[in-house]
Amino acid sequence: MKKDTKLGLFLSLFVLIGFPVVFVVISLLTGQWDTFIIGFPASSAAGIMGVWIAIRQIKKERKGD
Repeated sequence: MKKDTKLGLFLSLFVLIGFPVVFVVISLLTGQWDTFIIGFPASSAAGIMGVWIAIRQIKKERKGD
């Protein structure tokens, strides 16, 4: 696995897991749950898409070796 692919997978997992946690913390501190309701689906979609593309790239790299 190349260094760029590892970085892409790490960042995608961070977006998938880290951003919703940030949105929950912001919502808990402010009491405005609109932030979470709007941010969660967007960050989840971006994270899932990024993980999917990174895994596809890892499989392509393994086939090439």
